[in-house]
Amino acid sequence: MNLPKFIMLLSMIAIVWLLLVYGVTQWYEPNEETPPTSEREVFKHRE
Repeated sequence: MNLPKFIMLLSMIAIVWLLLVYGVTQWYEPNEETPPTSEREVFKHRE
Protein backbone atom coordinates (compact mmCIF):
# COMPACT_ATOMS: atom_id res chain seq x y z
CA MET A 1 0.00 0.00 0.00
CA ASN A 2 1.26 3.48 -0.88
CA LEU A 3 1.54 5.31 2.45
CA PRO A 4 1.22 8.97 1.25
CA LYS A 5 -1.98 8.16 -0.66
CA PHE A 6 -3.35 6.33 2.40
CA ILE A 7 -2.60 9.34 4.64
CA MET A 8 -4.22 11.70 2.11
CA LEU A 9 -7.31 9.48 1.97
CA LEU A 10 -7.57 9.40 5.77
CA SER A 11 -7.20 13.19 6.01
CA MET A 12 -9.85 13.71 3.32
CA ILE A 13 -12.30 11.40 5.11
CA ALA A 14 -11.59 13.16 8.42
CA ILE A 15 -12.18 16.62 6.90
CA VAL A 16 -15.43 15.53 5.21
CA TRP A 17 -16.63 13.87 8.43
CA LEU A 18 -15.86 17.00 10.48
CA LEU A 19 -17.70 19.16 7.94
CA LEU A 20 -20.73 16.84 8.07
CA VAL A 21 -20.80 16.87 11.89
CA TYR A 22 -20.40 20.68 11.92
CA GLY A 23 -23.17 21.10 9.35
CA VAL A 24 -25.54 18.80 11.25
CA THR A 25 -24.96 20.68 14.52
CA GLN A 26 -25.46 24.01 12.74
CA TRP A 27 -28.75 22.75 11.26
CA TYR A 28 -30.27 21.14 14.35
CA GLU A 29 -29.17 23.37 17.27
CA PRO A 30 -30.62 26.72 16.03
CA ASN A 31 -33.90 25.02 15.02
CA GLU A 32 -34.90 24.79 18.71
CA GLU A 33 -34.78 28.59 19.10
CA THR A 34 -35.42 30.05 15.62
CA PRO A 35 -36.46 27.97 12.59
CA PRO A 36 -34.80 28.73 9.22
CA THR A 37 -36.55 30.99 6.72
CA SER A 38 -37.43 27.97 4.55
CA GLU A 39 -39.49 26.44 7.39
CA ARG A 40 -41.18 29.82 8.03
CA GLU A 41 -42.17 29.97 4.37
CA VAL A 42 -43.64 26.46 4.62
CA PHE A 43 -45.70 27.48 7.66
CA LYS A 44 -46.94 30.60 5.83
CA HIS A 45 -48.04 28.47 2.86
CA ARG A 46 -49.92 26.12 5.21
CA GLU A 47 -51.87 29.05 6.67
